[in-house]
Amino acid sequence: MTTSESLNKRRKNLLSNEVSNNKENIQLIWLDGNINDSDDYLLTQLMLIELNSAVQFYSHFDRCLDLIKSIKNEQISLIVSGECFLYKLLNKALRTEDIELLSTFRFFIIDLCSVIKQENHRLKNKGTLILYRGTQIPKEELEKIKENIDKTISTNGFLSTSRNINVSLRFIHNNPPLNDFTSVLFEIKANPLLKTVIFADVGNKFVVYLINITQNKIRN
Repeated sequence: MTTSESLNKRRKNLLSNEVSNNKENIQLIWLDGNINDSDDYLLTQLMLIELNSAVQFYSHFDRCLDLIKSIKNEQISLIVSGECFLYKLLNKALRTEDIELLSTFRFFIIDLCSVIKQENHRLKNKGTLILYRGTQIPKEELEKIKENIDKTISTNGFLSTSRNINVSLRFIHNNPPLNDFTSVLFEIKANPLLKTVIFADVGNKFVVYLINITQNKIRN
């Protein structure tokens, strides 16, 4: 019988060169930062192994991303659960302008933008919203923002915010600044009637995403 220990040893957070050749039609990957040895997670892993014997499990974002980028000319089904991985994945592609990664997730990005646009209509009668975002940014970036007060600033990616300032402050207090980074609290006035910015209220929804990816490149 497969145990949690053997699952973790053989399947979890493998480097791309450690993953065996896939004999299935699809490479199935589950990405969740909270994967652990609990009964619920173990049961889910066993069910996925029954579905696809080559499935791989990742709680480490960068290793999962390396595996995805290493797979050529194969279809990938990526299951993403947890609160922040998908947001981190998309923003990494957008902010670094990684063409390969953007191409990989292009259909999902299009669908996500479409859903946000649909949800945005629910806010049309809400008036201007006051939102907060607590985060860390490079000190150099903060200085550039200060130099552009009263000017238009474009963000290359998706932003998550909260209507509750205390929620945003917890992000700052729970994550001490890294070297050359500083903690910042943004107050954002969001007007739902603006056509140049689209946003949606996702509330406390917890979503599991299944993303199908086809890599059409030839192996070296």
